[in-house]
Amino acid sequence: MIADLSRAGPAEAAGFEIGDVVFSVDGDPVESSAELGRLVAGSGVGNEVEFEVARDGAVLVLEARIARAPDTDGRDR
Repeated sequence: MIADLSRAGPAEAAGFEIGDVVFSVDGDPVESSAELGRLVAGSGVGNEVEFEVARDGAVLVLEARIARAPDTDGRDR
């Protein structure tokens, strides 16, 4: 679940909101925040990535350009 967003950061610009639950990154399932960080880091800085998220009972697909690699625990560096 998204618990925090950087104001005017790439996730916010892509349409993420606090409370969104991320289910997949480019079709790969996400089962933990550490795995989310690993998948995003593996996508490569500068690349666009597709995220499947749940919000208020709806499933959404959001695209974001990776601006920086996250730490493996899911926090940004």
